[in-house]
Amino acid sequence: MLPSGQLVNSNQQNVDTILSNGLERTVNLTSRGERSSSVERVDPFNPTVISDIGPFMMEGSFADYAALHLVTSSTIARLQELYPAGDFEVSRFRPNILVESGNSKASFTENEWVGRILSIGREVRLQITDPCPRCLIPTLPQGDLSGDPQILRTIAEHNRPSVPVLDGENLPSVGVYGFVISGGTVHCGDFIHLE
Repeated sequence: MLPSGQLVNSNQQNVDTILSNGLERTVNLTSRGERSSSVERVDPFNPTVISDIGPFMMEGSFADYAALHLVTSSTIARLQELYPAGDFEVSRFRPNILVESGNSKASFTENEWVGRILSIGREVRLQITDPCPRCLIPTLPQGDLSGDPQILRTIAEHNRPSVPVLDGENLPSVGVYGFVISGGTVHCGDFIHLE
């Protein structure tokens, strides 16, 4: 949906022209990223600061950085504990994989996975490289979830781990990024193991 309220889909004729007019800049809709992309991201705490995260994107992809984003249920539980009025549905953070951490204490468990190999089931192995910094998107209304700027404030106040790929900057993060070492099929209920 464009700012004007006009709905646009990829099958429309002249979709590039429609999007360019609506966004007041030349854009092209594509299903594959270019070798070198420029991606503007607004700093969540200073809207006047815009940074280019294109150099951190996977080549030929629209993923921000890594192929996978993992979050534990203990992180979701800890955030809910810190801000009980907030709605910390896991869908707000859009991870590829939710790891059920069982009865473990509510905490930011996955921060300790950075730099390690995570195995899922018998086949899948992931290199966990960095915490996943969060922008404003989780604070916006999504489906049945209402907008709530306190979501990001809670994260920023309580979980700002060092992000190696960003020169160790301490950023508000939820979950971790994983790069596939060996692929396979992941099943609901698979056990995980850290090396």
